[in-house]
This record gives sequence, structure tokens and C-alpha cells, in this order.
Amino acid sequence: MPVIYTYYSCHLEVAAATERSSFKRKISRFARNDEGGAMQLTWKAPKGERGYTLLEVLIAVGIATIAFTSMGFILSNGFLLASDNRQNLYSVNALREQIETIRTTDYDSITNGTFANAQLAKLPSGAGTVTIASSFGPDIKVVTLTVSWTSRSGRTITESATTSVTRIGINRA
Repeated sequence: MPVIYTYYSCHLEVAAATERSSFKRKISRFARNDEGGAMQLTWKAPKGERGYTLLEVLIAVGIATIAFTSMGFILSNGFLLASDNRQNLYSVNALREQIETIRTTDYDSITNGTFANAQLAKLPSGAGTVTIASSFGPDIKVVTLTVSWTSRSGRTITESATTSVTRIGINRA
């Protein structure tokens, strides 16, 4: 006949001959106290073993909260940084693409204005401008390209590149 042990609202049935020894050790920690036919169970902690105090639990919860909050901030900032780096790459590629377009364009048709290309279209609120200065004489134009966009964090970021274009062109004598 099985013996029933009750601890709070948990019922355990133990058959004397069929249980494993580790389960028997757990059950043996409960001592049965019969008074007036009522079965009461009390917990006896093994020697050298004690529970955690409320202060220890609160400190552990506080440390875990700080750790998980820190990890959340690190992940959030990491994703923001990755997005900003991707947008910076798009802007540099937009500048390179426009420089190559200007180098293949006829000298007299290079003017001040704006530009758009596939890389610039990937930037949020992306805008490209072309500024020309003829500081080295009538046959050399110094072209400054500027790309600006709004990052995820709300900042306006600007990248620029400068190149020189001659009337003769590249590698022409």
C-alpha cells in the first residue's frame, strides 16, 4: 500500500519497493508528524544546507536586471550603428558612381546642380549636389560632390568628394 506525502498542494505517491534511491532521498527530507490522526509534513534541511535569504534574492534579481538591461542597450545601439554604417556605404558608393559619370561626361556639359543615382535612392531623404570651381584655369574644373541624408537617429549627415576634370579628359594627349 503506497504512502502519500503532501507538501503544500503537491501529492507524491511512493511505492516502497519500486522507487529510485535519489527520489527516496528527496522524500526522506520530509518528516511525518502524526498528531491526532492528522498528517502534517515539516521540512528538515540536511546538515550544512540552508536556503537563500530575501536580501540575497533581491541582490541577485538586481544584478540580473542590470545585466539584461545593459544587453538590451548594447544590442539596440549595435543595430543603430550597423544601420548608420550601411547608409554611409551607400553615400560613398553614390559619390563614386557620380564621379565616374562626371569623368565620362563632356567637359562643357558639367554644370552646378543636383544628381540622383541608384545608390542615392537607398538613402532616406538622400540628396546629391554638384558644385564646380574653376580655380586652376579655364581648362580645369574642380568638381565637389556632396551627398546628405537623415540617419535613423534623426541627424543630418553629409559626405563629400572632390575631383578634377580637364578639357582634354583622362589619358588623352
